[in-house]
Amino acid sequence: MTKKLALIGAVLLTMLACGSPFDGLHRNEKGAGVLVIRLGANARTVVHDFSTDIDQVDIVLTSKDGYATKNGTVVLPQTSHTFESIEAGTWDIRVTARNGEAAIGTGVLLDKMIASGVTTDVTIPVIFPAGDGNGSLSLRIRFPSGIGVDYVSGMINNVLIVPEITSSGGESEATIAAENLPAGYDHDLVLTFKRGGAAGTAAGAFLESVNIWSGLISDRWIDAGGQLSDARTFATNEFFDPNSSLSDLHFSAAGISFVPATLNYDLGTVWASAITFTPTEAMSGQYIRYRVNGASWIGIASATTSLPLQLAVGANTLEILVTAPDQVTQTTYAVSITLPLLYTINHTNFDPSSNSEAEIDEAKTLRVYFEHASVGGNIFSDWYSGYSTLAAADPRFTCGRVHWDTDPNTNDPNPVPPDHTWFETNTGLADLARGNPHPTEKINHFHDTFSDSAFAATLDVASFKFCFIDTTAFYSDLVAQDLFNRVKATIEELRSAYPNITFFWWTMPLETYAAPAVRQEYNNLVRSYCSANNGWLLDIADLESHDDAGNAVLDGDGRERLYTPYSTDGGHLNMDGAVKIARAYWRLICEIGKTK
Repeated sequence: MTKKLALIGAVLLTMLACGSPFDGLHRNEKGAGVLVIRLGANARTVVHDFSTDIDQVDIVLTSKDGYATKNGTVVLPQTSHTFESIEAGTWDIRVTARNGEAAIGTGVLLDKMIASGVTTDVTIPVIFPAGDGNGSLSLRIRFPSGIGVDYVSGMINNVLIVPEITSSGGESEATIAAENLPAGYDHDLVLTFKRGGAAGTAAGAFLESVNIWSGLISDRWIDAGGQLSDARTFATNEFFDPNSSLSDLHFSAAGISFVPATLNYDLGTVWASAITFTPTEAMSGQYIRYRVNGASWIGIASATTSLPLQLAVGANTLEILVTAPDQVTQTTYAVSITLPLLYTINHTNFDPSSNSEAEIDEAKTLRVYFEHASVGGNIFSDWYSGYSTLAAADPRFTCGRVHWDTDPNTNDPNPVPPDHTWFETNTGLADLARGNPHPTEKINHFHDTFSDSAFAATLDVASFKFCFIDTTAFYSDLVAQDLFNRVKATIEELRSAYPNITFFWWTMPLETYAAPAVRQEYNNLVRSYCSANNGWLLDIADLESHDDAGNAVLDGDGRERLYTPYSTDGGHLNMDGAVKIARAYWRLICEIGKTK
């Protein structure tokens, strides 16, 4: 049963078209709007009728784009208020229900996007505080006289209530009344119907949710359609019916062949980050609840879509509990869902917008250290980098930042060590441009950085990246297997020494020219290792060698090469390429954040 925020005010914001629906969203576009205030409620709950207490509802629209604040008032029984010339953009909507001058309920919806030329509907809950005193219950119940029920009782707060039953015109009626109930949203009322008096046989038992407000009487029932009623009316088919099966069940991210009598299902591995489901009851009067991994039960109405499921990485169990109209018989459906970690980020999955806000926020709390040369500068360090451009376009992808540098002209293999104290008071990304010494010196420098145990103790994530230059004629002595073995030995040694730090790999970046075999061999070794060992990998070579449509870009020997429109000079990244890799970085850090 719903036990929270039983009575709400429903606010329907309807934006009237003011121009072509294909105009798009621009700051100077405007549309007229109609704001309709209506009282509604969550189904299957006993509440107080606040509509009799509300004199007016104040509405405030606050623009996030600098437009003037708009105010309106709905005076009951008036049901609507019209706002003229609502500009397209982002708005905060606040409503206040008043009794005289006193505010008795409030509601808010933040960051609502209003587009030009389209209709936008929103519903805003209006919360009425329960208070800290006592209130009363007076619930009228009705049921058919012909079903033989001659005894009704109600139990609330361990108090038994046995009301008198009256009958007229084929309908029986009784009132369950109780006083001095503590205000709150957590009262259960058990209604018992019997034939043959108090000692007779049970005809039905029903658990109803009761919300109590200080100094008020809860005397209204909310029917299945969310409408207030002055009585809880029971139909004949609600008594004795043991049907606790669903008629249908489907999921947003995977299909199942649902059979009502089959209780166990397995969705397998689901790659979508937001998974919802929709259950459909087999008959009116059933009550459906669900939970994930043994958490608290959540009620859900038939034929409605759930909120995104809060899944953990790995195996999850969704339970769907259906209670029959007799309020006794129950059926539990169990659905297994496996949520994988994306250990490898490549051109198929690099978009971080599919991560939830919570996952992005968690990623921002990680303390990440990264060593690189010039391509890394394209992505992170330059004042006009892919990282900064992405953050400017979408502020969600902004975190603490610090950059340490060495002289790019000397390629100094031993730059000044990073300052460990930054991570003591900051989270986010710290990068070191350590230049372009020999590839083995890059490995050694990354390894030696962790000789500073104080610095290592501040980190959550660490990595370093080679450059495309590392497989050119500059280093003709390079052997892919030898280089891979050295990197592997270094990372495994550091992982063993610092188990709290997540170390992730990069493939080597590419050039637009014909690719040297040693680079392709090295990248394939890295991919094979990470795939076999659940190693975290940002596959920059794969990202660079696929165009925006996902088509592979290869040289005449079938080796990956850099997609030319991503480059400024055949090796370094322009803004399109740098933003793509910055997005992939955020996707990887969001995935790593799930494990922290």
